[in-house]
Amino acid sequence: MKRTIYKLATAIMAASALCSCHDIYDPDPYDVREGNNDFTIWKFVHDCSETMYLWNQQVPERVTYSKYASPAQLFDSWRHPDDRFSRVYSNYSSLTKQLNNQYVTSGMEMRMSLYENDVVGIVEYVYQDSPAGKAGIRRGQVLTKVNGTALTRENYQELMALGSATYTFGSLETDISGHWSVNTRNAEQHQITQIEMDIPPVQIAKTFNKTAYILYNSFTRSTQALRDSISRLTDESISNLILDLRMNGGGYANTMDTVASMLLPGIMEGEVFLKTRYNSFMSQQYLDMYGEDFDKRKFVKTDVRLGNLQNIYVITSQRTASASEQLISGLRPYINVTTIGARTYGKFTSCLLINDNVDRGYDPLGIPYKEWCLYLCVGASENSRGQMDFAQGIMPDFPMDDTYMEPLGSISEPLLAKALELASGGAIAKSGQKASALMLQYIDTQGKPDICKNAMILEEPASGSFR
Repeated sequence: MKRTIYKLATAIMAASALCSCHDIYDPDPYDVREGNNDFTIWKFVHDCSETMYLWNQQVPERVTYSKYASPAQLFDSWRHPDDRFSRVYSNYSSLTKQLNNQYVTSGMEMRMSLYENDVVGIVEYVYQDSPAGKAGIRRGQVLTKVNGTALTRENYQELMALGSATYTFGSLETDISGHWSVNTRNAEQHQITQIEMDIPPVQIAKTFNKTAYILYNSFTRSTQALRDSISRLTDESISNLILDLRMNGGGYANTMDTVASMLLPGIMEGEVFLKTRYNSFMSQQYLDMYGEDFDKRKFVKTDVRLGNLQNIYVITSQRTASASEQLISGLRPYINVTTIGARTYGKFTSCLLINDNVDRGYDPLGIPYKEWCLYLCVGASENSRGQMDFAQGIMPDFPMDDTYMEPLGSISEPLLAKALELASGGAIAKSGQKASALMLQYIDTQGKPDICKNAMILEEPASGSFR
């Protein structure tokens, strides 16, 4: 086992985040069968966890795989209480596309909430040229039924997963006392069929005097869209940036490093942005291979930057997670960062998405072995001051609820209005803050695939020497 683990660790360190791990073993090392039972994936999950899992001290060296009904159940037997994120999947090819904002969708981002005895879906955002957008769905509409069936805690996920369905929408309204309710008197019905979309990570980029506003919804592997947006903004004298991360659940670590570097002067290149803590075994292997800076993420060279920023205002929500949270934490030692909105998700770990890229055929369920993968927590992050200040989420400096009544990017949208007021010293946009809070119990979000809701994907050891 020790020889196998060393070979596995060495291969992982030389590979990318979307990496192979068990193709470097001796021939057919995962051919683990007992009678008609095939425990190939059980062993894969076990060996990867024993080597790379942040909390690998909890992983036993010997396991009786037949005691566990599934690889996921096996992993749960050693899952650390702080690990809400690691997961076994059997659709690796789809996941790699999803992490780059390519997935099947209706084009709606929704907040699922309790209302009276049912569940409703409040439309947070509608993507341009999506099925929902073409059907005329608008931010602030409220989904109450799918195919005529009211949404409940028990059925809403199944109903929302339907590829084609008739959606019934009501609207939000408020009385003179500021109390919210869902108006279903003039309900709208729309037939919507989901399609595969390639969703741009930058949804809005505009300026308000010397303040730039960017709605950035994912740290996809490519930074080109953000580079293009910032290139256009650098033609103006921008001193403040409003970065709207309310729908951003994270993404690729290298992209996060580049984004951070675009927001600070070039003199920051090579300075420590974040530090990553690995388990003791992986730390020693990284140290031996890459030197003492193996655990440091650094500001990188970029020819596009907003290098004269004085303040960054970040709009947050319960959906703001992982790379978004690390960006906020990592920037705070170097520039004034003010958060506005709701407490963030609280994902403090970085992960690898590990599969076997060798074609070994199909498992007994007909799933290609190489489609099985493990999304595994391998590191925990802190900023250059040694602060890991978002394990329970980042509390906003200015707590505000999204009312969903105004379009994102509009000066009258309350969270943007508050950011503009702070950026201008109170000179504009105060009216946007007077909207009443939406007092509905949050349950979940629907729209993005699960892995995109709290992703932080490592592509290499963190050392700046790899830039």
